[in-house]
Amino acid sequence: MGLVCRCGECNFDDRHRERLQHFSHETLQCIIADLACSHPQTSVLLRNKWLTRPRDIVMTVSSEYDKRTRESLDFRKEKEADAWQRDLYYAVLAPLENIPDEQLGQAEEFIIRLFEYEERLWDIIGIGEVWIWSSALHDIWLHVVLKKARGNPDVLRESINLIRNARIFYSLFKTDFRLDFIKDPAIRNVFMEFCA
Repeated sequence: MGLVCRCGECNFDDRHRERLQHFSHETLQCIIADLACSHPQTSVLLRNKWLTRPRDIVMTVSSEYDKRTRESLDFRKEKEADAWQRDLYYAVLAPLENIPDEQLGQAEEFIIRLFEYEERLWDIIGIGEVWIWSSALHDIWLHVVLKKARGNPDVLRESINLIRNARIFYSLFKTDFRLDFIKDPAIRNVFMEFCA
């Protein structure tokens, strides 16, 4: 598995990746421990995404979400609310990228629950918008349903109908730019039917 930077802000490049490849296993463990100790967000991401047994990821992130959204928060600035949403993403959604195939249905149900709670999240945050969370939630839903469908349009339709049955607002606005990377025309057509 290659080291990939998705944020575009950390400036982690090929030179850094090359350097990491030369460290011993023990040195890498020390680096990980240092990062986890000095950055709470990194510690949670490490635990929830990489150190939780795959079959326990949904249970772990569900508990994490409940704990973090239990009470209303008092942010004075939008930047604080945005940072909290990013922390919530790394603690709850990012680990779902590692969900094993046999847990995809459970992950999908959890994501639908998160869609249903999205309006409640606005009330909890109390300032600004939840666009960071909302965008990430739509991305992880798409990741999970495409992985679950494995190219089968009928399985994808079932996933889309779960959202419709739950009366979750989901529009072309939130999916069309994400569809550009889908090469399979049958799968693309299912989304286009849904978004029409």
